[in-house]
Amino acid sequence: MYRKKVLLHKLSVSYLVLHCITTQPAVIIKGSADQTSNYALPTKVTAKAFDQKTGSFVVGLQAGASEYAISIANAQSNEFLPLASESSVNNNEIELLSLTPIDAQVNPFYISLTEQASTGPFQQSMVTVLNPVTKTAVQTVDINDASGSAKTGGICGLASTTNGLFVAVKDTTNAPFGNGNSGIAFIKITGEQESFTATPIDATTGLAGNKAVNLELQPFDIIFGSSGAFNNLTNDPIPLVWDEQLAILYAGISTELISGLQNTIARLYFDPATGSLTPTAILNFNAINGDNIVANNVPGNQLQIKKIGVMHTSTGGTYLIVARQQNIFALPLVDTPENLVDHGKLANANQTVIDGKFTTAATSPGDLLTLSSLAAMVGDPNNIPNDLNAAFSLATSTYTDMQIVGDTVYLGVKNNSFGYVLSSQALFDESGKIVRWTPWSQRAVPVNCFPGLAMPATDVEHSGKIDFFSIDLVEGRAWIVEGDTGRLVGRTEWTDYFESPSLCFMLNQKLSKGCLSSLDLHHKHSLIGLNKNNYCLFGGMSTVVFARTRDEVLSAMSPAGTISDYVDPKNLIITYLPEKNLPVIGLEYTAENTNNYFLAATPKGLYVFGGNATGTGFNAADLDTLDQEPFTTGSWILAPAEALQKSIVSICCAQANIYIITFDPDDTNSTYKLFSINPVAKTTIDTAFSSSNLVLLAQTTQNSFQSIKAFLAAAVVHTPNSLADSAINMAEQLFVATNQGLWVSKSTAGTHGLANASDDAEANWQPISTFEKNLFQGIGTIDTPVQHTVWPFMIPQASACSFNLQSNINQISNTAVGQMPDFVPFDFNSNSFDTALKTFEPIRFFWTDGARRFFIFSDLRFSQPAGALAVLPFDTDSVLLNNPYFFNEPAVARYNQFYWIRTIHDLGIILAGTEKGVISLQ
Repeated sequence: MYRKKVLLHKLSVSYLVLHCITTQPAVIIKGSADQTSNYALPTKVTAKAFDQKTGSFVVGLQAGASEYAISIANAQSNEFLPLASESSVNNNEIELLSLTPIDAQVNPFYISLTEQASTGPFQQSMVTVLNPVTKTAVQTVDINDASGSAKTGGICGLASTTNGLFVAVKDTTNAPFGNGNSGIAFIKITGEQESFTATPIDATTGLAGNKAVNLELQPFDIIFGSSGAFNNLTNDPIPLVWDEQLAILYAGISTELISGLQNTIARLYFDPATGSLTPTAILNFNAINGDNIVANNVPGNQLQIKKIGVMHTSTGGTYLIVARQQNIFALPLVDTPENLVDHGKLANANQTVIDGKFTTAATSPGDLLTLSSLAAMVGDPNNIPNDLNAAFSLATSTYTDMQIVGDTVYLGVKNNSFGYVLSSQALFDESGKIVRWTPWSQRAVPVNCFPGLAMPATDVEHSGKIDFFSIDLVEGRAWIVEGDTGRLVGRTEWTDYFESPSLCFMLNQKLSKGCLSSLDLHHKHSLIGLNKNNYCLFGGMSTVVFARTRDEVLSAMSPAGTISDYVDPKNLIITYLPEKNLPVIGLEYTAENTNNYFLAATPKGLYVFGGNATGTGFNAADLDTLDQEPFTTGSWILAPAEALQKSIVSICCAQANIYIITFDPDDTNSTYKLFSINPVAKTTIDTAFSSSNLVLLAQTTQNSFQSIKAFLAAAVVHTPNSLADSAINMAEQLFVATNQGLWVSKSTAGTHGLANASDDAEANWQPISTFEKNLFQGIGTIDTPVQHTVWPFMIPQASACSFNLQSNINQISNTAVGQMPDFVPFDFNSNSFDTALKTFEPIRFFWTDGARRFFIFSDLRFSQPAGALAVLPFDTDSVLLNNPYFFNEPAVARYNQFYWIRTIHDLGIILAGTEKGVISLQ
């Protein structure tokens, strides 16, 4: 792996003595020389920035922080390096912060910032640019507004490009942005080390001068059409984002429509040759039809734009991500740099895309997405827990931070009661277009990174609130600024040191012979009653541990609804299979309304956990604490059907429907079989899992699979007639990984697709034509109520004929029976042309949250194929990587086998199963 080290080496001089509190889940990054204040920074963090290439986390502080007013740390740091000792910002409050890339080998970026003026917030007229290596700084002259002759009344936004800085300036009277001579100024940064300069130019021409491009809204057709009126709403700081790939700057303005038409996003072309900016509307106004999220014709509508960003998906599409009022939306953008008239505009959402790209702008009513469009609703607000719904609906809730990376939106939400960092991942159709989003995860970072630690200057423990965060894609970690005092910064680390009564401590006690499988039942299953309590299951040797991770009764408290005491029998119970020394290699749950079971896959058959010793099913709504039925009265029972008393290769469920691949080692033909089971109306294990209730959908060397020798994995995708259907009513199909290619069912047997098929013919199996002869080892999936996108991984044919086996990973989506899916993008290893990333060591397990991608590889450096844990983002070019990042810290290196990796959504931690229990990124 390569990661730019020049700046990091310069900074590491100050880190010869490492300070951290190792008993905490996250490493606390020491904030100042005052070690008596819980390693805190001197004052509250008011701004932050993160550089993916170097792993540098930069913070700006409130007034009174002295040399720590600007501070920096990196992935190898355990304390902040203060940078403001020689700067004019020493001891001042930092309002805005941006990292400006520099064409230099010694220093990859400068730190651009504004400090709060003595006259009040967002009234500063100058920008400071700081060199983090030399700690030298320069300050611009007063920046003029769009009149070119009067200094701005206040800077209210910063965004960086290479060797330059975009600055949102209010007019000289400091009226809300969008009034008078407000606009966007541009600062050129030239030189290196101590001799660099930061100079405003005439942004309208790119020539010498000091003048902003006018974004006074009323006389322009940028915000509304040829006629109309609106009130401009105060919104400091305004959202401002520069997208390097589109080469377009976007500015968000908050307005209330009085009459006519309204648009709240301005796009600005930037000519890097001259430095000039040209503002244009982001949409064609003829396309407005009601409330189109960032544009509308409904008088009285307020469009409060809190944050904006641009997403470039793995499938090639480009989307504008908008935090408006209390919700987050995704809007497709035209990506045609050869056609600058429409480039960067809102796209016609109904068009057919090629490689995920939108090429036609919205021009007519119906072309734009609306508030109810599933493709637009980031976080799938129809399928999230009650306390998250409350967090989004409360007027007191604020968005503390937002990061858009890969196919994922990470969002910080905070109110008086609690705070979260959430994530939502895009799901695609066959062409690569976003069709919906996963529900907001309960947490994307640990619920409490600083347990038992009193916050600075208080006697109160951390409530779980988060102010700022950054996700490091290279190492899969998260940086966290706590939201109680804003003075503690943590960085998640892999650890195998746990204290009682934590979940991981108890798992390592109970599963010391290995944690081989896991299942996270968060709001993936909320449609059938699990919103009250959430659970996790962990499989070991003839052992299944149940853990309760969330209690809705606690959800109004802080941290919202999460469980922390796993010594309490209400929250953890250990159960045993009747036969000893059986590895539990897979876990599942049947989500039927009134008749449910937990399932455990083993090499000697399927075991089913019913509500009592006789195997009666249980109602999901009745599930409560683990010291009650059915957990205390139930037992694991071997499925009665002889066909299910074979080695279980793969098991997956979609609501009530169960799909199982079996292998009979005693069969002379080494037959693999694929069964479906529907337990609806079957009230006991004897009836639900009897031979008469099994449907044989596929068998190797038979029918559609005459030439196939092995089924190795299966994964469900939903293919409803209407995307608005509830998950429990959706049709489903199955991808199957075989020794010769990836296959998919295209069943039209009934309203539930494959679930209604009675045999191979009705399943209508079809091979995916690409990689038809390749061996597919497995399929990665995610925990979500509706699944369209999965990640098969395979052995390339060239590799299969050599001594050095290698793997490729692919992404495929399926949303409808009528269209044959293919791999989009064609190669999901990475977007790089780097030869080293063309293939990997054999993949054994894959999990992604849409941005971070975690792998378990077979490590061929040893005589036995031990599992090696690694992470690799899809966009490797942007972070300068040429290899997966293998974790080498002691908590990972101590283990030889890794079996699985996943997030535990309620707790916000990432767990990996090992031969001795679990380790955690927390």
